[in-house]
Amino acid sequence: MGKVEIIDSDLQQAISCSKAIQEALNTSYEKSNDLKSFVKSAKWSGSTRGAFEAYLDLITQYHRDMKHIMDKHTTALENLNTYVRNFEDTADVRKVRNL
Repeated sequence: MGKVEIIDSDLQQAISCSKAIQEALNTSYEKSNDLKSFVKSAKWSGSTRGAFEAYLDLITQYHRDMKHIMDKHTTALENLNTYVRNFEDTADVRKVRNL
């Protein structure tokens, strides 16, 4: 197993960036759903409508999937932060620090 070094400031920055990306994905997902609803209610017909709806469905699915992935990624980073803090508070670590 290799050496792992977790730098607190970098971890905090990663969490912050992950939350910003997550928020942007949530917004874009909502907007793609709003656009999808608008297109469905619009009086527009023909092959271009069908093609656009298919394209919009793909975009919406992509945003939904990315949103779920980022939710998991942000949770993983927050959990890592918690685990590092918990590890630093263990009795064994305190004993080593007091040597």
